[in-house]
Amino acid sequence: MAMSSVNSAWAKIFNCDSLVTPLGLSVLKTEARETLEVGLFRLSQKTHLKIVVELRITAYNNVQFKDQSLLDNLIPNYDQEMERLLSWAPSGFVLAFNLTFRGPEHLHSEYPDEWRQIYEDRNYFFTDPALVWMINSSGSRRWSEIRLPDIRGVMTEAKKFNLNYGVSISRKVDNKRSFLTMSHPEREFTDTEIEVIAAKFEGWVEMVVGRSSLTAGELDVLRCLKDGLGQSEIAAALGLSESAIKQRCNKACSKLDAKTRAQAVAIAVGRNYFEH
Repeated sequence: MAMSSVNSAWAKIFNCDSLVTPLGLSVLKTEARETLEVGLFRLSQKTHLKIVVELRITAYNNVQFKDQSLLDNLIPNYDQEMERLLSWAPSGFVLAFNLTFRGPEHLHSEYPDEWRQIYEDRNYFFTDPALVWMINSSGSRRWSEIRLPDIRGVMTEAKKFNLNYGVSISRKVDNKRSFLTMSHPEREFTDTEIEVIAAKFEGWVEMVVGRSSLTAGELDVLRCLKDGLGQSEIAAALGLSESAIKQRCNKACSKLDAKTRAQAVAIAVGRNYFEH
């Protein structure tokens, strides 16, 4: 199958706004290659509309999630934050931002290497109930509360690596999905833990995807500061008063928790806000 066809199939899954919940998945073996027949349903009051997408994976190993190394520049105290997640999730976790049909833009995984290899080799991410839920839903849900068929026994296989209990958290911004899924070997996550973790994740999504809620005008001012312009020069360049420029600078500093304009620019550069 041509890679463009694979990308088209991913696009149907990730960008279909009318999609509510995938209810059926089946796997067939043909000539040592997998055909995944994915039944996607749109729900209405009177009828269920089934959309069947057939994916013939012939070059699947070229479509894999890849770890990214830029998150330490985007999330403050990144190493400490990842250690904190591990303290909540001793069996591991996966943190991903901006998931599209090409895969996530940023990804950090602390799942066991052997499990990750099995997951990729067996193409589990097409039928993993936790991932399917995160792709099509927003909010948080314990794995035990996800009512989707596990036709390939992904969750059963995961338990061999102490991935016994888990929680999945997902959010969609600008038509791109970000998610955090975490596992514990001995117990369910408490309501309080899920609330705290979800709040932390929401903040990271704002930093990585939402650019800390900076407006286009505030980013314009920061970009001018980065280029070495003074306040009066920025006002002339943008056709605004100096008081308006000062106000935008103050708001940008507040949103970035920066004490000075120089620090605000440094934070924005470090988080690649000017690259979008």
